Amino acid sequence: MGEKTGIGWTDRTWNPVRGCSKVSEGCANCYAERDNKFRKWTPGWGPGQPRVVGAAAYLKKPLQWNAEAAAEGRRIKVFCASLADWLDNEWPVSARVHLLTMIRQTPNLDWQLLTKRPQNFLPLLEEAADLSDTETRDLVERWLDRVPPQNVWFGVSAENQERADERIPLLLSIPAVIHWISAEPLIGPIDLSYHLNPLFPPKPYGAGIDWVVVGGESGPQARPMLTEWARSLRDQCLLREIPFFFKQWGEHREHVLLTGGWMPNTAEIERALRAGEMDFGGFDDKQRKYLDLGKKLNGRDLDGIEWSQFPEVTR
Repeated sequence: MGEKTGIGWTDRTWNPVRGCSKVSEGCANCYAERDNKFRKWTPGWGPGQPRVVGAAAYLKKPLQWNAEAAAEGRRIKVFCASLADWLDNEWPVSARVHLLTMIRQTPNLDWQLLTKRPQNFLPLLEEAADLSDTETRDLVERWLDRVPPQNVWFGVSAENQERADERIPLLLSIPAVIHWISAEPLIGPIDLSYHLNPLFPPKPYGAGIDWVVVGGESGPQARPMLTEWARSLRDQCLLREIPFFFKQWGEHREHVLLTGGWMPNTAEIERALRAGEMDFGGFDDKQRKYLDLGKKLNGRDLDGIEWSQFPEVTR
């Protein structure tokens, strides 16, 4: 695990710890918990269950990737962790110290750290500092003193408006060279306008939210992501020139019924239908349906475009 990834917005995934607990609505159909039933990464899942630390050789993988990036003259993006939350209270503190040490030792990697628990940043990093070696403790203390590591992209998951309003202010209060939002699975509309106001909150690095990733839910019991939710977030980003990445539709995608059959709903079809330029038997909910075709067939284009934008980091 880690050499390849199906996550389009990163280059590597690294899971020094496996296991987590559900904390909000976006966790309801957790793919990691589902897959753990046959992958057997951990004996159980949820509160009080073991958080399993990876083997020694696996824990050193970032050093290999850093050397690879240096030799090739490029940067490699690493997502930590796809099977856990690095700010989970139940992570072994030694594993969090190891992650911070890897961040310090791999200047050619861009670490994409994502959490649903930004409120844990201060207490858990203070705890890690106390158990770190001198150099790693210096990195942590500088971060706590508002001088963040230059190779960390700090993000929060925000699956609906409630979680966006809860987590984004905490995200923006934490110093980072890149602040980003993962709206995946997107299970409700999100208006970011309040959080995109450059006057709230004051931020010493950048101009607020630097990147938005959006995606629908996949797997059994997946909840549909409405087309207008995804379009709204894209348009909010375009208006403010924020890089936008559309990861996938997921299990469901809205189709409209045309004379030739069911077709994916795109902005061009919407325009033509409303203008009366297409042969169509009406325009109401009976001509719309979220078809369960699976994420592969549904693809990742939004209105005919694959949005794969990334933030630029000035070092």
